[in-house]
Amino acid sequence: MPTILDVPAEILSIIFRLACDAEPPTEISTKHPLGFNLAGICRSFRNVCQADGLDIQYALVRGIKRMRIFLEILRMRSPYAKRIRSLLLAEDYLTLKDFVEATVTNLVMEILSTLNPSDLRILAIYDCQPFSDQSNQLILVPTPFPALTDFFLSGAFIAETPSDSTEAWAPNLERMQILRMMVPPAELPATLCRLAPNLKRLKLEVQANPLTASLLARRVSDFWVVRLEGPITPGDEENVRLLHFPEHLRHLVLGFYPCYLPIGWEETDIKRLTDSMIQHMENGASVFDNLLPLPFEDDDEDGDDSDYDMDFQPLTCLPMQKHLSMDLFGAEEDQRFREFVKNWERCTAGREVAWTSKAL
Repeated sequence: MPTILDVPAEILSIIFRLACDAEPPTEISTKHPLGFNLAGICRSFRNVCQADGLDIQYALVRGIKRMRIFLEILRMRSPYAKRIRSLLLAEDYLTLKDFVEATVTNLVMEILSTLNPSDLRILAIYDCQPFSDQSNQLILVPTPFPALTDFFLSGAFIAETPSDSTEAWAPNLERMQILRMMVPPAELPATLCRLAPNLKRLKLEVQANPLTASLLARRVSDFWVVRLEGPITPGDEENVRLLHFPEHLRHLVLGFYPCYLPIGWEETDIKRLTDSMIQHMENGASVFDNLLPLPFEDDDEDGDDSDYDMDFQPLTCLPMQKHLSMDLFGAEEDQRFREFVKNWERCTAGREVAWTSKAL
């Protein structure tokens, strides 16, 4: 009697693709997609799933060791077999050697340069170190991602690569979150205009220090004022200039990443430095307070704002945390990582992600 193993591989491939595309993934199946499970049944199924890339449709790759293995898997496959729809690359713990050599950044760049960019719709990248413009957490990716619609970054940022092409890096990107930035790149808004000209919703989580305030506060305030005036009419170059951010951006969420300090330490030099840093953060926070609207208080713990009116209020400022004790840093960073993964899972499953809730 014929069995399913007698079905030609070409027919099995069609059946598996239809099965994998039949329903959106759930938060659970993002980690173990149907194609991945099918590939574990027998060698014939594994060959079919790997040939079509069904085993890596949704991939969460956490840790340097797993990133290296994942990269080798991609390198051994044909372009058709390394199509990924939703990808999370994360490292939430690094040794000093890893940090100095920028291991995570290099691996992320290689993975993004190796996979097939035509199908990637959701991308999330998490670096354990909060981003600073003076650090080595800029990710250079020469390949455009035409299908990308949702992008989550924490502790990293995408940098432009020299090119003669006028094509945007992510022309269809609509939603983006950039989290855990101590000091953003100087030309962050202009960079976003070039990378993602059709961006509609953006969340920025920055530290309220004087340098960040000098780079962002006035530009965010200008965006808010221009958007409150209503749609920009064609040919209104002055308002386009004052908008700073991508022209189609309708909603900007501004959150604040605290400065962790040795509060309560008794050593004289440390106490003097801590007091100086507290005043430093107060100075930066006052700039934001003077230019931006009152903080938004969210009653929903999950930050579900699916009924939020972006046209009525285009700018959401979250409650500001200026400085916290260094003793809280480890536990709070662990919680931020869990929330980051949860947001990626929700997005992959087609659910509303958290926008207007502060990280903690």
